[in-house]
Amino acid sequence: MGDLKKIIRSFKLRDELNPKIWDEPKNGDVKLDDDVREKLLDISYEFMEFLGVDLIISDITMTGSLSNYNWSEYSDVDLHILADFEQFSETGKPLYDELFRLKKTLFNSEHDISIYGYEVELYVQNENEPHASSGVYSVLFDEWVVKPSNDGNHSVDKESITKKSKRWMETIDTILDNIKDGSIEEMTDKVRMLKDKLKKFRSCGLEEGGEYSDENLVFKALRRNGYIGKIFDFQRKYIDKELTLTEMMLESSTPRNRIAKKWLTNNYGDLERYKMDKYHSNVFYMKDGMVIFDYTRKDGRCYISYAEIWSFLESVFQLGFEEIKAITKEWVEEHYKLEVTRTGLIPAAYASRVEEHYKLNNKREHF
Repeated sequence: MGDLKKIIRSFKLRDELNPKIWDEPKNGDVKLDDDVREKLLDISYEFMEFLGVDLIISDITMTGSLSNYNWSEYSDVDLHILADFEQFSETGKPLYDELFRLKKTLFNSEHDISIYGYEVELYVQNENEPHASSGVYSVLFDEWVVKPSNDGNHSVDKESITKKSKRWMETIDTILDNIKDGSIEEMTDKVRMLKDKLKKFRSCGLEEGGEYSDENLVFKALRRNGYIGKIFDFQRKYIDKELTLTEMMLESSTPRNRIAKKWLTNNYGDLERYKMDKYHSNVFYMKDGMVIFDYTRKDGRCYISYAEIWSFLESVFQLGFEEIKAITKEWVEEHYKLEVTRTGLIPAAYASRVEEHYKLNNKREHF
């Protein structure tokens, strides 16, 4: 995690906007560097294509400290895609909002995009959503929406920000430690609650004290020292599953069993087969070093991972025990072309031994 003291020392006003990002004043106005603007537009269009949604946008804006006088080595490029969410139905709005959130996290994590060393973060913003910022630039129309001011009438209470940041760091550590062994549904709810509390904390500060409020600077400190990223890293293991389900919910009112099997294929359709001499009749289907299911060639029994599959079908799809047995049996037979006599849960201790063997054995036997 980053040095909190160093980060908080970086909260100060500069005499000018970042000269790498902005050109000298033209006719009295500082303008975005042409090369930077072209690159940001390219990134925005790539992101919109990644969304996979026919999105009608009204603007592409750049905001945050790099659009203001409080930029530092910790700054990033906040790029917002503005869209009118009225183009979606009332029932579809929450799903699209969730879809954009998940897609944003995936895109930002999978694409190492930076401008002069400053990481680019993308976000789909409802154009009717209030957004408090004293510096907003339209990348699309190449003009200021809100011009920043450097009047020097801002002070930073570094002691207060340090105390509040440490309290939030303790809260984040405690919550993530307490839910790491919970169900996917519990983890999703707790992480969403934590992010909502942080968002509300920051929003209240922006509304009352602007960008130099303690609350906004605490949020920036948490982002710069890695604690905001820690929350997203915790969630990332499950985000592909959420995204796939959200996309399918938007597509149609397909029966749950068909959606569940499609979800299984999307997430576990290309598993690695692994075997051990000790369990010569068994084939273990692995992903990222974890046993997803165990198939016994001798009698056709198939044992499914509770953590990776069963709990998700149970909590998110609201399927009962017998329904999950039937769906997983059909899916294994259809997708992996295996003859399955019955399915059940793989014992956690048994799976752990296989996973440990998988990690330690350098001479893995695949076929």
